[in-house]
Amino acid sequence: MVKEISMNQDRLVQRGFIALVAIGGLLGFAALAADVAATVKERQAVMKEMGGKTGVINAYIKESKGTAADVEAAAKTISADAGKIPTFFPEGSGLDKIKDPVTGAKPEIWTDRAKFEAAAKTLADEAAKLADVAKSGNKDEIAAQFGKVGAACGTCHTSFRQKI
Repeated sequence: MVKEISMNQDRLVQRGFIALVAIGGLLGFAALAADVAATVKERQAVMKEMGGKTGVINAYIKESKGTAADVEAAAKTISADAGKIPTFFPEGSGLDKIKDPVTGAKPEIWTDRAKFEAAAKTLADEAAKLADVAKSGNKDEIAAQFGKVGAACGTCHTSFRQKI
């Protein structure tokens, strides 16, 4: 009888352990999903910030709003943000993996990671060059370099972003 009780207790302990492992796994998965969603929201905020900075530069070039120093500061922000872009795209954060928040990140980001990272680096480099050119105050040179920044943005958006 004592052996039977001991075996029942062992089964209960085993079942309890299995239940704890299962619950822990579910909680871990939920935490991972929350982390991915937070990362997607953060990258969207950074992309929006970069878009706002391109608006500052465009207004200077086309409407003579602001100063060359504003362009320099905006370009430095774009360069710094672009340098972080790959970190905002962890595995499992693409449009085929996450639905909330909605994302346009194509699977090609992960299937052609080297090209993606090179595109982000090109954007960072071109924006850094724009910051240097802006120091001259020459609007034509600023506009020409801003065109290169825009082309770098377009490379990523064409290859790695689906419009949503």
